Amino acid sequence: MNIDLSGNRIKKRVSQLVSNDLIEQRMKKYPEIACHFSEHIEKCCAQGRFCHQMAWRLGTWTSEHVFERLDQLLGLVKTMPGWSGEQGMLANPQYSNFWSLVWQLQVAEWLVGLGFSPKWNNPGPDLVVEVDGQNVWLECYSTVGFYEPIEFLGEILPAIHPDLEVAYDPSG
Repeated sequence: MNIDLSGNRIKKRVSQLVSNDLIEQRMKKYPEIACHFSEHIEKCCAQGRFCHQMAWRLGTWTSEHVFERLDQLLGLVKTMPGWSGEQGMLANPQYSNFWSLVWQLQVAEWLVGLGFSPKWNNPGPDLVVEVDGQNVWLECYSTVGFYEPIEFLGEILPAIHPDLEVAYDPSG
């Protein structure tokens, strides 16, 4: 079987699946997401890429709870020292980058909840906090592995045909 994976066919499929109206609605509804991602989404489109990882989610996901939470987290961290150095994570169009970003934001929120004042530490370990006069560096790992393509296929296959689904048994 010969499958055409040329740019035009993929671009057409992405444009069929991603709702630009939904992206626009959500950008208005979630000001922190708009503030942090709108420039990167526009730049990705201007460079001829098919879709920025945040645009994909904004334009295809049906649930609002992840966006509500992300907007809240972005509002919390935007004033933290060094956050501006994390623009590379926001600009990154790769699909898997999202979960690394969310994990870093959650760790920063957790540290604030413990009474620390985390600082973003780019380049280097993600965050640094002072504990009893000593700097403690934190690297926030998010293992993606097979999870990334399986999650992506789980999102896209039902949109292509309702009978398509992904099944994965990591122990098999």
